[in-house]
Amino acid sequence: MKRFAILLFVPLLFLAGTQRVEAVPKAATSPASILATLGFSVFPEAQPIPAFTLRMVDGKSISIGDLKGKYVFLNFWATWCPPCQKEMPSMEALYAKFGKKNFAMLAVSVREDPKTVEKFLSSKKYSFPIALDPDGAVSAMFVGRGIPTTYILDPQGRAIAGLVGGREWNTSDAIDAFSEILEK
Repeated sequence: MKRFAILLFVPLLFLAGTQRVEAVPKAATSPASILATLGFSVFPEAQPIPAFTLRMVDGKSISIGDLKGKYVFLNFWATWCPPCQKEMPSMEALYAKFGKKNFAMLAVSVREDPKTVEKFLSSKKYSFPIALDPDGAVSAMFVGRGIPTTYILDPQGRAIAGLVGGREWNTSDAIDAFSEILEK
């Protein structure tokens, strides 16, 4: 069953990439159209995602289902990835700004030894949850083109948009876009 889910979900980002929604004016109304202004590929329909639970760096477990009811910034990254490293401070800024609102963030380390991730994070001050996927079983369902890969999930836990590549998440455009989404 897990392989079946993998085969269905990863191609969505490829499909969305070929049907990219053009940037829309600031007066955009739907969260998907707002995300398109940030360069996200918007899925034609919100997509249910497979349930998963991972161990976090702090030893606790987190289930993606625990985050339902909020918009979720789901990011897949690795310590050896320069664009991942570069975007993480701006992810922290975004989380600091919106983490107390209808917003959650989960960064998933892709196919790395937990000790490598812990060592990398030991000199960083990130407050957002960071999960470990050392065997890549969960990440394989979501990462098809490379990392970092970011998905936005709606409050029902469905993927509404995805983006491959690093970004600056604390720009005024990103802050304004997430503010508008979270007001809805």
